[in-house]
Order: sequence, then C-alpha cells, then structure tokens
Amino acid sequence: MTDLSTARDTLRQFIDTHFDHQVQTLARLVQCPSDNPPGDCAPHAELTARLLEAMDLKVERHPVPAAFAAQHGMRSVTNLIVRERFGDGPVIALNAHGDVVPPGSGWSGSPYGGEVRDGWLYGRGAAVSKSDFTTYAFAMRALTRRLMLTTTAAGMAAAADSVCLECLAGARPTRERAVVELRDLVGYRRDEVVIEARVIVLDDDDGAQLPVAALDEAPDRKRGAEEIVEVGASTRLLEALKGRPISRLVYASSSSVYGDAAAIPMREDERPQPVSPYGVTKLAAEHLCHLYFVNYGVPAVALRYFTVYGPHQRPDMGFNRFFSAILDGRPLIQFGDGLQTRDFTFVADAAKATADAAVRGVPGRVYNIGGGSRVSLREVFDLIARVSGRKVTIDQQDAQKGDMRDTYADTSRARADLSFAPSVTLEEGLRQMWRWMEANQ
Repeated sequence: MTDLSTARDTLRQFIDTHFDHQVQTLARLVQCPSDNPPGDCAPHAELTARLLEAMDLKVERHPVPAAFAAQHGMRSVTNLIVRERFGDGPVIALNAHGDVVPPGSGWSGSPYGGEVRDGWLYGRGAAVSKSDFTTYAFAMRALTRRLMLTTTAAGMAAAADSVCLECLAGARPTRERAVVELRDLVGYRRDEVVIEARVIVLDDDDGAQLPVAALDEAPDRKRGAEEIVEVGASTRLLEALKGRPISRLVYASSSSVYGDAAAIPMREDERPQPVSPYGVTKLAAEHLCHLYFVNYGVPAVALRYFTVYGPHQRPDMGFNRFFSAILDGRPLIQFGDGLQTRDFTFVADAAKATADAAVRGVPGRVYNIGGGSRVSLREVFDLIARVSGRKVTIDQQDAQKGDMRDTYADTSRARADLSFAPSVTLEEGLRQMWRWMEANQ
C-alpha cells in the first residue's frame, strides 16, 4: 500500500467515524437563521466560531464595521478565519458564506429545523453555504489528525516505539474504533497484551493523539482495592513488554499517590501516603513499573498528573459536572468547606508532557505534571461564573472520604528533563472548556 493510499484511508476513516458529529454540527448551523435580507449574520458567525473552537480549531473573529455592512444592505457581518499550516507549500483558501436567501414557499417542514429524514438533512443552507462550513472544518480536522499520527510515528525510532499506560474511561464505541492505528504502527497484537489491556491510539474525541495501552475501565475511587483491576492488568502489560524493543513506557499516574502528609509544593522524592484506593493502586503500578525497569530493563517513566481538565473531559469528572449543572440550571455541589486547593492542569499541557516523556523521559524516574497554580474550590466557582457569565449557586455537602485536602506540584524535575512549562492558565482553560460544553450540550 502506498503512502498516498494510506493517507487517503486514514482521512476517509476519520471522516466516516465523525460523520454523525458533522451532521449534528450542520443541523446546529441550519437552526440559526441567517437570511439575507435582512442580513443579520453576526449571531450565526458567533455560533459557528464556538462550534469550531469546540473542535480545538483556533478561530479569528473580524467584525465588519456596522456602517460598511449597512452600505451593502446588511445589519451585521463577522468574518471568521481558521489558519492551519501543514508545511511549506502553497496557501489554499477555502471560502464559505453563512448568509442564505430567505426560504420560499412549499417547505414540508421548518426551513430552520435541521431535521434528518430518511438519511437526508433538510433546512436552509443544508446543501450549500452552511454545509461548506462543516465540510471544510471536518476535512481540516482529518488532515490535522493525519499529520499528528504521522508526526507521532516519525518521532519514534523504527525499532524502538513508545507506549503510554493509562486507564481509559469513556464510551466503549469510542474506544473500540480507536484500536487499529497503534496496533498496526507498533506491531502488537491485542491478544499479546491480555484481555484487560489493549494498545490503541486515543481518538481525538478523547482529547489526545497519543499511543496508549489502555485498561477497559477506569477504577472507581469508592470501590474496595480488591475490585480495582489496574494493578493486575498493569502487571500483565509489563510482562508483555519484557524484551520488546521499546524506547519508553510512559505510565499515567496521579497526584493522588501523595495523600495529605506531603509538604507543599509536592516533590517526587516525598514519601507517598495515599488516602484513597485509587491512589494506592496508582502507587502500586508505579512500583511495578520501577520493578520491571530494574529487573527486566523495561524503560518505564511515570507521570503524576495533577487534576487534568479541559474539553472532552469525562461526564463524571469535576469541571464537566460543574458546567453541566450550570447549563441545566442546577446548583454546583461543593464537598466540604470549599477551601481545599488543587493544582489544575490543562489537557493540552498534560498531553505535551506525555509526548515529551515518551522521547526524553529518563527511564526509572517519576515526574510531577502540574498547571503551575494552587487554587481553592471557592476560587474555581468564581472563575466558572466569570467565564460562563452565569450565576452560580452552591449546594454544600459533607467532605468525601479519600479526597486530598491540598495539591500543588513542584515541576522542576519535569522542567529540567522534559522542558515542561504549562502554557494555559486556569481561567483560559476553563473558558475553552465552557465553549466546548456549550457547543455540545
């Protein structure tokens, strides 16, 4: 199979996999009237921008001066530009317009309904203009996907590939459709890794483009240790990697290993004393990685993530639950006094650290990966109110057992070895997540 045909297959697979999302996005645009006349198109532009930003595309907004728009018979116009550079070749501009001619008579349904019937989507702009937005956007995402996969593959030596070990939660169909790429790229077969673990590349809907050896379910922090599969499955995966020509195994650990006894900021050489089953199993798997490095030469690196958040976060995680409550008009649940603090890490910073650890991490070492600021839960609620523009009400409940009081990472080791430097502030990260939550509610 040629490189060109492989690229085409990758692009087609991405577009086919995300077709339902593309249809939903087009329906949202159709449901926002942008008839011209009267030409009041700025609201449609803003909706389009938010939908594109929810796909992790960077959108420039260029409002047209009202007087100039009026000279051309329109009330409001905003031009949007999305730029992506794939190399040093020519610049290609794809143009789409959001305004449409007002609907005539004879419609069997609402021209703004975005209704799908018998496999066809009906609505004004569904065949042209608004459909161009979605066609170009999802083609752009497919090209970006292809570039990231190619970059990931190129960054690994031909006989020494990197693997990241983590528990992956989320909808099973999303996990299943992501299985193929790394298995083919690295050459592992699923049955070599055993039932509980498989080698995959995370689909971009999960917010990452990294090779991951994933367990079927994330551990429930409320379960007893005997019910958590992480330790056993991690052992089996490490066994499967003995003697394999890999350059790194990156284990996704957690700040939960520290417990409440560690000094602030938390250093990797601090004695871990976890206070939850989740933290205990994360620490146990860290020790297993070290054991297999010392005894069998498996080049394992462990990353202790500090409260990762961002677009595509699982529905059961904190910020997703907070924003969902705001969108539904419900109070935000606060466990305890709200003065507990966390070091929040934006998902893009965590993903970059993971990719860098797969290349530059020192085997046998553990690294803290934190966002660089210590913020209380009450301060988080203030930020959520600011970025959402909504009133926040609080439902205070008893503190949960097993929850750490404070976390704050000393990342000097990661900075020295991995050149780690968090780039997204908590307010900006929450703003990006809010846009994604709004667009996907």
